[in-house]
Amino acid sequence: MTYNRYAHLAIRNSEGAHVDSLSVLGANDILLDMWILGDWMRAGDWTFAFAAELADGRNLFAVSLTQYLDGKLRVS
Repeated sequence: MTYNRYAHLAIRNSEGAHVDSLSVLGANDILLDMWILGDWMRAGDWTFAFAAELADGRNLFAVSLTQYLDGKLRVS
């Protein structure tokens, strides 16, 4: 799935094939590819979180990733 020219999301099934939806059998990999413009970002630990909810409000799954990003923002 393409969100814009800087962000893409892909799902792989337990055999490694790219699919359009999550499978209830076996494991799924959710891959997110983003371009973050370092010129406007401060260096430090950043946490990215994603949650998928069902229509009735129940949580299907949630993912959180914390990563150090070396930003190039210059504050004068």
